Amino acid sequence: IEVKDAKTSGVILAQAGYFGGWTLYMKSGKVHHEYNWFALERTNVAAPAALAAGKHTIVYEFIPDEAKPETGGKSIINIDGKKVAEGQIPKTQAYLFSGDEGVDVGVDGETNVSPDYKQGDNRFTDKIIKDRVAGKNSRNRALRDWHRNQLDRLPGLKWLRTLWVAQVSGGPYEFVAPRPGSTPLGL
Repeated sequence: IEVKDAKTSGVILAQAGYFGGWTLYMKSGKVHHEYNWFALERTNVAAPAALAAGKHTIVYEFIPDEAKPETGGKSIINIDGKKVAEGQIPKTQAYLFSGDEGVDVGVDGETNVSPDYKQGDNRFTDKIIKDRVAGKNSRNRALRDWHRNQLDRLPGLKWLRTLWVAQVSGGPYEFVAPRPGSTPLGL
């Protein structure tokens, strides 16, 4: 990311929403990660100081306590190659977060994962230079342009991604990819 000053705020990356999910965001220049367990229990880990103006690399790491669903684990924030914050997430949601809220970059576009920022008013105020999760520089033009030109397909993509995540996590759902354009919500 690139920040102008110590007032930088907003969502860098968020998955799911109010009833469960996680978010990486900045508030008053400090990097935060919050894990939201069904809106009943929240774990917020934050950097102790605001970032200085300039470019920074933020890496979030989750290290599970055990190799099984619902396990807790370490929540670690690294900035510019140095660990700046660590906490313990006591438990996680098994298999999936939401059937209708997916992953958002630069904003938490639906219900807010964290009460630290407002629903509908949480855009990242500065620059996300490189996002390795979203793949903005994909060689696949369809993936690069999809988010601008085919927003009507967003619910289908989010639902298919949720089923895929559930399957690879060992969940009870089976992901079957549709042929592109074969359904109104298909990819």
